[in-house]
Amino acid sequence: MALDICHTVLLHFVHILLWTRLYLWTLVLRFISKPFGLCIGERRKLSAERCRIDSKNLPKLPLHIGLQIVENRISDGDVANLLVWCIAMGFSYISLFDNEGYFKNNPSRLRSVLQKKMADVSESDHLVFQIEVPVRNGGKCYEVISKDTSQATKRTRIAIMSCEDGRGDILDSARHLCQDVADKRYRASEIDIPHLDQVMNTLLDYPDPELIIQFGRVNSLLGYSPWKIRVTEILSVPTHHSINYQSFVNVLQSYSKTQQRFGK
Repeated sequence: MALDICHTVLLHFVHILLWTRLYLWTLVLRFISKPFGLCIGERRKLSAERCRIDSKNLPKLPLHIGLQIVENRISDGDVANLLVWCIAMGFSYISLFDNEGYFKNNPSRLRSVLQKKMADVSESDHLVFQIEVPVRNGGKCYEVISKDTSQATKRTRIAIMSCEDGRGDILDSARHLCQDVADKRYRASEIDIPHLDQVMNTLLDYPDPELIIQFGRVNSLLGYSPWKIRVTEILSVPTHHSINYQSFVNVLQSYSKTQQRFGK
């Protein structure tokens, strides 16, 4: 009994030490990143044109990028900045994932902050986005917000996801396949990997992400659907707090240098 109590106290102590270390590291980044940003020319208002030029200078960009937040404290403003940069760079699909459903439970909060951050970017009138929340009633997505402008030529779709979506996609697909067999639309022997792929893609018609940027020091998918990331490059960043534009571009540069061999 006494040994169990000692183990519990020790685990709590280690947890407090790790949390304190991460918190102090976040504070250090917050104070360092601001002067660094000024050195690289971020004193001036960031323009959508600069983002577009930077994206064209990269050898490779993802069609679908995932932003996974695995930190206890989430900064709405910093996440909105990341989304604005992705939109300005022309990504077609963005998946915003956090384990607890922080954004999914209140998408209007993200909408409000994203609109304010978009206004901080010059030449952003042509940028169009829509936020979608996966739902479990038939696998459809409903649109929460779209930034409407008649000059738009391209729209970025943003899916807000949580751990329930990873498990939910697999469960919904299994139910769908079982119902197909029960209704005699297919035989059980006809169910194969391509068929399962087709079913899962109808739930959320996004392509698999080529890149996931994981923010935090937890090396875990935390419920992100493993079916969707079979060939996804996953890059880690210590924290999303106070991240600046150049740091984000540096991550994309690292991705553009990777070679995916697809198991070869």
